[in-house]
Amino acid sequence: MVSSTRLSYCTAALIFLAVSAAAKEDGRRVMQQIKLEAPNLSQEDMYSPTLPQQYRCDACRAISYHIHESLRKDANKIRARQLPEYEIIDKFDAVCKEKSFDGYGIRRGGNGENVLSGVGVNPPETLTLDGRSGGGGSIQMGGQQWSRRLSAMCRQLVEEIGEYDLVQKWAAEGEDTPAVWLCNSYCAATDNSTRPGEAVVPSRHEDDEMTLKEFMRRTGFKDDTFTGKS
Repeated sequence: MVSSTRLSYCTAALIFLAVSAAAKEDGRRVMQQIKLEAPNLSQEDMYSPTLPQQYRCDACRAISYHIHESLRKDANKIRARQLPEYEIIDKFDAVCKEKSFDGYGIRRGGNGENVLSGVGVNPPETLTLDGRSGGGGSIQMGGQQWSRRLSAMCRQLVEEIGEYDLVQKWAAEGEDTPAVWLCNSYCAATDNSTRPGEAVVPSRHEDDEMTLKEFMRRTGFKDDTFTGKS
């Protein structure tokens, strides 16, 4: 089993890896090929200081996940109205820190479109080798710009509603994740908006390939991660 790889740079749309599978009965190893598809990045994806519109619905769901996880730790105090105001403010300050959104990025979704991926929303895929046919999946491209954008959107959302009102709404709505009631406007806006035009990625070709050695070098894998050789 091979976990999907997060990259913080733009690379070819298709990457092929030759990996060593389980040995056959005669002791030989069967080489398999995994196809990893990278998302096509638009100019807005790469350079916009704010989160592009098409990702805001999923971003709100990711933010609501972290809000829910934070508040449910003090659920009894919240329902009893025993959580001090300064602790409420501290909670949301912690939720909206950039480090809360480390590991988020974009990858290609099932329909070929880019989707935001991370904890609580479109989690990264796990690739499984399946006999001689190999496997496939998508590369997630992340980096500090995505955690920074999500952090900014989190602070904006909290400021618009208010920490105290968010806590009271969460308590009134029960244990459901806040995405049910918190993200309606963001998701409606995304669903009704026109998505950006064709993605722009410099110097990419559909038949670009990257060698296993080069892929390992760029992603920090050891030489024997897949092949069992040093």
